[in-house]
Parts: sequence; structure tokens; C-alpha cells
Amino acid sequence: MILKEILVDLGDNSYKICIGTGILEKIGDSLKNLDIGKKCVIITNPIVNQLYGDKVVKSLKKNNFRTVVLEVPDGEKHKSLDDAKILYDKLLANNVDRKSCVLALGGGVIGDLAGFVAATYARGIPFVQVPTTLLAQVDSSVGGKVAVNHPAVKNGIGAFYQPKLVWIDIDTLGTLPDREFKSGIAEVIKYAMIADSKLFYYLKRNISKLKQHDKKVLSNIISESCRIKKDIVEQDEKENNLRMILNYGHTFGHAIENISNYQLRHGEAVALGMICAAEVSEKIGELNKEIANEQENLIRLVGLNTSIKQKTTTKEIIEKMEHDKKKIDDKLRLVLPKSIGMVTIKDDVSKKTLRTVLKKRLIVPSVNKNKERKQLDVTKKSRFNICVCISENDQKEVLSSIEKAVQNGAGLVELRLDLIKNNLDLRAIIKGCKVPVIVTDRKNKENLIHGIEAGCDYIDIELEVDNKIRGEIVKKAKKHGCKVIISMHDYHMTPSYSKLLQIMHQEKNAGADIGKIVTMANSIEDCQILLDLLIESKKIGFPILLFAMGDLGRFTRVIAPMIGSKFVYASIKDEVESGQFSISNLNSIYNELTL
Repeated sequence: MILKEILVDLGDNSYKICIGTGILEKIGDSLKNLDIGKKCVIITNPIVNQLYGDKVVKSLKKNNFRTVVLEVPDGEKHKSLDDAKILYDKLLANNVDRKSCVLALGGGVIGDLAGFVAATYARGIPFVQVPTTLLAQVDSSVGGKVAVNHPAVKNGIGAFYQPKLVWIDIDTLGTLPDREFKSGIAEVIKYAMIADSKLFYYLKRNISKLKQHDKKVLSNIISESCRIKKDIVEQDEKENNLRMILNYGHTFGHAIENISNYQLRHGEAVALGMICAAEVSEKIGELNKEIANEQENLIRLVGLNTSIKQKTTTKEIIEKMEHDKKKIDDKLRLVLPKSIGMVTIKDDVSKKTLRTVLKKRLIVPSVNKNKERKQLDVTKKSRFNICVCISENDQKEVLSSIEKAVQNGAGLVELRLDLIKNNLDLRAIIKGCKVPVIVTDRKNKENLIHGIEAGCDYIDIELEVDNKIRGEIVKKAKKHGCKVIISMHDYHMTPSYSKLLQIMHQEKNAGADIGKIVTMANSIEDCQILLDLLIESKKIGFPILLFAMGDLGRFTRVIAPMIGSKFVYASIKDEVESGQFSISNLNSIYNELTL
């Protein structure tokens, strides 16, 4: 069923964008009304052909089209002149003439390559876009840009050549891998940032539904993205000026994508490019930092990376950017955001600014390298390490509290992001901290990913978090060299040795480097149970932290380091709740003890 139709009004080059569900099998009914011949060449890849090829061929044959199916191997590397030549040869072998039609069935690679071949074969033959990926549906299938890659630059050889029809069946997204789906959402964020703040906040409100492929949400974001693009293309078909804003994030993104040897998906690279562009805009005074953070947070909510390790240099990335097609008079032109829904074009951004942003985002050193940071080894036989929890209101207060904690002997700090009201520049905080940093967020687990990517030393995630979510976060932490604390909090639980032992093993089996149990200690018996658990943890070689509250919580915290607990928690504040210590209290006690 067709849900929405959008007309791209370009005079003689006008065409419709049809968006619906279950409409793939109706493509032949629509093509018969176009001014094209009865031979249709379907260019696709083996995966898409297996999924949808027969359905399209059947619909075309039902409407008396003669069909030829040509497969191109999957992958960006096949968007090349070599592959275009292979297609030219096959078109000639099948006697394809100027009235024949090319139908691009697939994602952005197929659409770009098939469109380029249609634009250049016999000086141009009709073509139709049938996009099957979200990225192609919201972006590359609309507007008539067709191209192949040059080794030095993405889309370096191409043309403006409008399709006769864009036919979007939302149901094809049901077979799309999750990584490709997320990549497509990046382009939707692009449209929101350049032209539509309402779309931005609609995405933000409906991100969970979108990830679940809600048909109504998909229909809305696809149609709105297509509407924005068609409005821009109608005003500037050949990218003389306005259309350039559609490249928001792409100058950085194309360079990053090229350097990754196209191992990164286009949308993944564009997401990084948008983050870089926002940070450049912030640095030159065009964008408020809160807006840059808001964009980055939405990208993170989608599940896209906000930083990436690259075996490259800022110089190499900038050199790739210098090949950008938008350059005029040797000046690199960057599309930069001024607010959500508004961008500007700048050609005077210094290379120093570019280097600063790229170094921060793309040249990520291994955790704890290249910085003077005290290392915490949880297996060493040290006396104690005091951990101070930081939960201030803003960046300035957080930095001040960290400095005070370190000066007072803290061996590490914990950032409670769920208690901090304003967004932080985590990367800057972690890089500047002289002791290891734990990142914790009891509400938004995406912030743990942010912490990992920013280079934190530990994350603290609760045992009760959904196994799949926790597993993905643990896997990412391990990949980035970040240690994992898995914790269980029950402030009302009376300690039971068997129950605590079970919890400790659950934490260990869930992938924790360190276990953490927060419980009560109201009697000597409770203390003995907790200390017995610490002794057992030493036997099995699994470090555990005990965070005891209650009447004898303070006693347990003093004794625990003697048994093997490598962290002990304290407050930066002098006035603390019952059962807790200030860092000055705890230091005084430890200085008096001979451990």
C-alpha cells in the first residue's frame, strides 16, 4: 500500500517518490506508465537479488517488460570504474538501447553505480531507483547524484542525473542488518540538523520505536527526509550553492570512510563527520556547546560510535579532505551547524582547528597511554585505594572536586553521570585526570558507552541490567581496554553468605574484572560474613569491593582492605551520612593503623 507520494518538481526532469509497505510487487504497474521501453535491466547485488529479485522480475514480466538481471558483488569497493565497465559490456551484450530502463535494486552503492552507468551509457538511458536500505531510502536515491569512487576520493567521478521514479518499500528494511539500519539513521540526523529541528526532536522521542522498525515512525522519517531533500534539490539541482548543505558531515566523513578503506559504513563515517563539524563550529564561535553535545548524544542513542581508532594522522585526514568536491579556488568549504535546523558554509577554517578536532575524535590512543596517570593494579598487595564519588552540577565543579580529591589522597575517582545535571566533556576530564576514572550511570546505559569511548579506566554496571545490554557493554569495554565492575546494590539485604557467594560468581561469570556488592552490616555476624566473602574472593582470584552501609558499615570499610578489597569509598565532603566516611576521616584512620 502506498502511504505517501512526493513530487520532485524539476520541470522535464520531474519524478515521484512513492513510499509504502508491500509495494515492491507493484513496481511493474508503475513503470508501465513511464515513457520508457519494454526492456528493463535490473542491477543489484547477490544478497538483495536473492531476497527481492524474483518479486521485482515477476512484477515487471506481468506488465510485459523483458528483464535482464545483472549482479554486482556487494561492497563499496565495487562502486568503481572497473565494475562500471563490466556493466557496460553486459549492456552491450544484451542489446540495451536508449529506450531501455536501468532499475537499481539495492542500497546506496547499487543506486550510485547503476545511476552512473545509466547516465553515461549511450549518453544517458532512463533509470529507476528501488532502494532497499534506510540510507538509500532517505538520501542517496533522491536528487540525481550518481557516481563511482576514485582511489583518492569517494564519489570523485559522477554526474547529476535524475531518476524517472523512486520506489520505496519500507518492508525491505526488515531484512536489513542492524549496522546498516543504524548507518541510515545518521543521514536522518543530518536532515534534522540542516533543516528541521522538529524532525530532530521527533527522532529523539521515538528512537526506541525506530530501532524496533515501527512502520509509522519509519514512514514519517523517510518521507520527511525526502521532503527536505526535494525542497533543496528543486531550488539548486546542480549544487551551485544551497544544495551544498546536504553535505553536512560529509567532508570529514568521506575522508574518514576512505582512510578506513571503506570498512566503515557511510552513515557511520557521516556521524563522525557531523560530530567533527559541530566541534569545529563550536570552536569558531558559531555553535553553542550544548547543541553540539545534544547532537552527539542523539548519535550515541542510535548506537553509532562517536570516536574511532585510526592508523593514520591528522595530516593524512586533512589531505583527503582537500580532495573534497565542494572546494572552490583551493578553499575547503565546510558545512557547519549554527543551531539544530540551521547550518552555514565556511571557507576560512584554519588547519590548526581541524587538527585539534580530528586529534580529539579520531586519533584515540590506547587507554592510559600518552598521559601521566597513576595506575591502579587491583591484584597488587597495596594497603588501600580510596575512591571518591563525584556528582557535581557542571564541568567546572567536577574538575574542582577531582583536584581536591586527588590532593587529599584519592587513588581513583568515580563519575556518577546520572547525578550530574549538565553534559560533561568526558574526554577532556578523563585525559586530564591524574588517577584512574570509573564511569557510572544508573539510568542511561548509553553514557557508559560514552565513557568507554572517552577513555575511562573502569565502568560500573549493575548485575540486574538486561543480559544482552550488559553483554554488549562489557564486550565494548574489553575491546577498548576498559576494566569492568559489575555491581549489585541492595541496601535492605541482611547478608547471607550463600546468597552473596552466588552473587559474586554471577558477577564473575558475567565478565566482570571486579565484583562489587553493596549491602548492610548491622552486626558483628554481618561483618564476619562479608569478611569471609572477601577471603573466598582472594582464593578464586576475583577481586571484590564491599560497600557496606548500616551500623557497622564504617567498621567493615576499615577492615575490608586488610582482607583484600582494593577500593574503599569515601566522600569529598566533610559532612557525611551515617555509615560513611569523608576522605579526611578515612585517611586519618589509615594513617593510625599499621596494616
